[in-house]
Amino acid sequence: AADPGSRQGGPVSSMHPESPSRELTLFDPCFIKGPCYKGVIWFPGAEFRGPGWYCKDRLDVKKTDLIDECHIVAPCFYGTIWTGKRWECAVEDKKKVMKKYEDLMQKLMKGPHRGDKLWAIKELDSELPKLPTSCPERGYKAPKKCRMIGMDHGNLMLMTKWSTVLFDLVVCEDPEMRGRAAGVLYNIVTDHKNNQKRLLEKMGGVDLLISHLNPERNSSKKTSGKALFGLNMLASECKAQSPDLCEFFPALTQMSSSGLASLVWHPPKGIGWQLQVALQEAWVASCTVKPGMPSEQDFQACGGKYVRNLTNATEEQVYATLQSLQSLLKEDLWKQKYLGNFAHEVKPLVHKLPAESKLVAKKLLI
Repeated sequence: AADPGSRQGGPVSSMHPESPSRELTLFDPCFIKGPCYKGVIWFPGAEFRGPGWYCKDRLDVKKTDLIDECHIVAPCFYGTIWTGKRWECAVEDKKKVMKKYEDLMQKLMKGPHRGDKLWAIKELDSELPKLPTSCPERGYKAPKKCRMIGMDHGNLMLMTKWSTVLFDLVVCEDPEMRGRAAGVLYNIVTDHKNNQKRLLEKMGGVDLLISHLNPERNSSKKTSGKALFGLNMLASECKAQSPDLCEFFPALTQMSSSGLASLVWHPPKGIGWQLQVALQEAWVASCTVKPGMPSEQDFQACGGKYVRNLTNATEEQVYATLQSLQSLLKEDLWKQKYLGNFAHEVKPLVHKLPAESKLVAKKLLI
């Protein structure tokens, strides 16, 4: 479905306020048949005259109908107004909306009561679209949240001075507040594809999040919790066929092999399956790039430390451990050096393993 960001209206010459030169402004398509007592909405569907701005109570506009002049360029943060000559976006809309969001963020910080904070988070959420999967249609009869994707309210929320309070709330003690804050942040990303990048910059960037997730860094519980939330979001929002094709993956492989191994074998509470798969692949990749004869430290970090636990591991942990060892011990001579450290643990398991893990195990035992 089209949205207000799709400019399908006609070009109109206008004077730039800072220059005598003329420029073309591409206005949104408009089919407003006044008087319009119940306000104007953006209708994204193919029905009626197609995507455009309509009166809420006059959607069935015919080609023969006289329609009002319209100079609307979305997003209209505070709605449209009738100037007496034509429909336009409200002039001070962005400032008013920013002020509203700043007040709500401050309420989230200072309360003072839990009820105040819950009210504020619900107000923020009401300004954002729902996740696409929960919106079966985008037509004019759809819920407000399902019509709002691409309206840029998420970006305005992130631009407010105190928006980082949302990151604090995803690791707070109140489970309802945690869930609502997480919902707002995910809906901010849904609102516009660029908002994920803006959100991550607010959190300090991907490298910092990965550093805070590394168990060897001894980050505080809240700091590592925020990092887990940010990386869970990155992994779940990546639409690539495999994690190694996601933008954040190269940075993930820069974590120490021992740190990645610890996360694979002791996944933090709340980790998503997409991030788990990415960590397993990053562990294998980190062991692949180690140069020369592996040291004892390399061997332990790339699976040697965990071979004794293979009988109590998940299939994914077994495969990641065997594959990491195989990636490290590329030469037969290197395998021979460490064979005594893992053969007696791996051999009894071979016949029980799934096909892929069995193949890796046999290569290790050569």
